[in-house]
Amino acid sequence: MPVTSLGDREQRIAEAVARFAESRPVLEPILRVFGNVLMEKTRVVQRLVAGDPGHVKVDLSRLEKGLSLLAGVSLEPLQEQLNLSCETMLPVLKQTFDKLEEEFGRLEVCYHERRLDLAALSRAYLETDHQTLGEVAKPLMVSTEVLLLVIGIVLAPVLEAVALPYAEPVRQAGWLKGYCPICGSMPSISFLGEGGEQASEFLTGGGGQKFLHCSVCGCEWRTRRHVCPACENEDKDHRYYFQTADDPAERVDVCTKCGTYLPCMDFREIGSKPPMDIAAVGMVHLDAWAREKGYHPMAHTPWNQLR
Repeated sequence: MPVTSLGDREQRIAEAVARFAESRPVLEPILRVFGNVLMEKTRVVQRLVAGDPGHVKVDLSRLEKGLSLLAGVSLEPLQEQLNLSCETMLPVLKQTFDKLEEEFGRLEVCYHERRLDLAALSRAYLETDHQTLGEVAKPLMVSTEVLLLVIGIVLAPVLEAVALPYAEPVRQAGWLKGYCPICGSMPSISFLGEGGEQASEFLTGGGGQKFLHCSVCGCEWRTRRHVCPACENEDKDHRYYFQTADDPAERVDVCTKCGTYLPCMDFREIGSKPPMDIAAVGMVHLDAWAREKGYHPMAHTPWNQLR
C-alpha cells in the first residue's frame, strides 16, 4: 500500500465501521472495538513511516525461490520500533478488552522490567512457534492466547511500515504462493477485483482477479483464483464456498482437503474497497458458520477467535 494512502485510512476505517454496523447492527460492538484498535495501529504505522520504519536485511531474489523476504531473518534491528508499538498498543488493549485487563497489565509490567524480548517473541509468532510462546507465557502468568494476541498486534504495524517499500517488487515478482511474500504469514481474507493489464486465465479463471490480504503485515498480492492458498489444492470437488442470500458480495471459501476456510469479498459487486481488516470483522458471521462446520481459519486473528 502506498505511503500516500495512509493519511486517509483513519477516515476510511470509521466509514467502514459505520457501514458494516448499519447493515449488521448485531456486530456494531465488535466493529467499534476493533475499529478503535485498528485506528491506533494506523497511527503507529504513520509515526513509523514519518520517522524511522526500521530496516532489516532483505534479499529480493528470495521471491524468485518462493521464499518470503523476512523468513528466518532476525528482527533485532526492529527492536526500537517494536518498543514504540508495544508502548502504544498495550494501553489500548487494556482499555478495550476489560476482561483481559489484568493479564495485559502483567505484560505491561514485564515490558517495563525488560522481561519481554519482543524481537524474539515476534520471530516465534511469525514461525507459529506456539510452544516457545507458551513457555514464555507461563512464568509471566498470562495465557498463551493472550501473549499471541499482544505480540500479533504489536508486530503488525511495525511490519506494515517495513513492508511498504516492497509492494512493487512483490508485484513484479509475480508471487502466487498462499503465504505472504513479505513476512510469510497466511491471509486473513481474500478479495476479487476486476481484471487488469496483467490478468490471465491462469490468474483469474475467467473471472475477476483474486487477491490475498496478509493477516500480519497487511501486504496484498495476486493469487490463482481456483487454488486453496493453504494446501494448493486445485481439485474443485474439494473446494466450495458459502454465502448468504442477502449479500452475494461476501462469502467464505472452504477447502475440504486441508480443512481451512477464508472469507472473501467481491468488489465487482460493491465497488469501493474498505480497509480489509474491518471487512474481515464485518464478516465474522461467516467465520462462525465455517467453524460450526468444523473448519479452521487459515490465520488466527483476534476477531475469529472470539466465542
